Amino acid sequence: MRRYGLAGVLRATSCLLGKIKPFCEVDELTGVLNLKALRADLSKGKDRALTLINIDGFSTVNNAYGIDAGDMLLKGFCEILKKNLPNNTTIYRCYGDEFALLFDTVKSKKVEEFAEQIDGCLSFTSIDVGGVELKIAVTIGISIGNGDELIKKASIALMEARLSKKVSTVYVEGNELEKRIQKIFYWQTRLKEALTEGHLTPFYQPLLNNNTGYIDKFESLIRLRHEGAIVLPMDFLEAAKEGGMLSSVTRIMISESFRDFSKSDHSFSVNITEQDLLNKNFISFLEKKLLSNKIEPHRVYFELLEGISTDVANNSLETLKEIKKMGCKLSVDDFGTEHSNFRRLLELEVDLIKIDGSFIKNLDKCETSQKIVKSIISFANSMGAMTAAEFVHSSEIQQIVKNMGIDYSQGYYIGIPSPKPEIKLDEAFA
Repeated sequence: MRRYGLAGVLRATSCLLGKIKPFCEVDELTGVLNLKALRADLSKGKDRALTLINIDGFSTVNNAYGIDAGDMLLKGFCEILKKNLPNNTTIYRCYGDEFALLFDTVKSKKVEEFAEQIDGCLSFTSIDVGGVELKIAVTIGISIGNGDELIKKASIALMEARLSKKVSTVYVEGNELEKRIQKIFYWQTRLKEALTEGHLTPFYQPLLNNNTGYIDKFESLIRLRHEGAIVLPMDFLEAAKEGGMLSSVTRIMISESFRDFSKSDHSFSVNITEQDLLNKNFISFLEKKLLSNKIEPHRVYFELLEGISTDVANNSLETLKEIKKMGCKLSVDDFGTEHSNFRRLLELEVDLIKIDGSFIKNLDKCETSQKIVKSIISFANSMGAMTAAEFVHSSEIQQIVKNMGIDYSQGYYIGIPSPKPEIKLDEAFA
């Protein structure tokens, strides 16, 4: 019953870092000490080893068999831990399905051996939950040292084990996952401030119509103004996703872009995500913005950020159909990558296919890229969709793109993103 994913482990980490308030020092369900007791013991300043043990897929048991069965599983697992507990080791129940063991040792090898022992024991041990025998698996994070920081470090090690699909991992100072988590927490705070104070803004990158030689379309790209600098989305979008703020970001982009393009007759695209498509109020929000800004729907392209994977399309297909009924258009970003799905393109009646820049940037040198791009163009033509080349960075690449019959070009050779979608007459391309 293994489960993985950064969002879930981030939520668990937040709880362990102080967002829950245990009301006593003994856990009522299992009878072992709780998180409050663990923190008190860690405050004594002695160097020791700490393990955090999480039951994989525990929520599945609650959903399938009920909360009472889940409680029985927790008590059964706690008994297994007690039977295998080394000398001078204390057990705690920290949070939900997460337990901690505090070892009176600083030898990580000993603790790793215990982790292997527990994993082996669980592989042939079942826990009775109301007449149903269940087997479980666990993920374990290990840290060495003293003080309350041990909990944080063991949490990071647990995440690392889960994401790398290992049974256990020992915390290493300054590892890449820790930097990633710190970055996410940092930008989540900055994003909340930006949403409140209006520091999120669109920049607009032009697309050249290769059939006319003029720019008639723009892509709206999110930017964050922070401490006098412009921050690119690669720094903060993961934080927005993990913090459930993507829909708020999208609404700002739609509001700002619609306002700016109400003053011109150009087409433009706005990125949307699965979170937006699953929001029941999204369509009514779009209708109001189109009406209040007097935007003709055919000028608006909604660009799918997360590819067209099967799950996204299944969950969001009805909303996408409603967008098409309104008269707006759909485009797919980064097509040609591992998530691409030709069948879904036909189902969604996509109007524009943007070919991933990794194939475009080396078109003058890579024969494989040329073959892939040609096949995408052929498919797009067969379904009546236009094509756009991303990452057009030179006149040589632009000429190849144009000769191949790609409808639009986008990249720094065509134009860089800027705060206003302005075009000068001398920016036309022959």
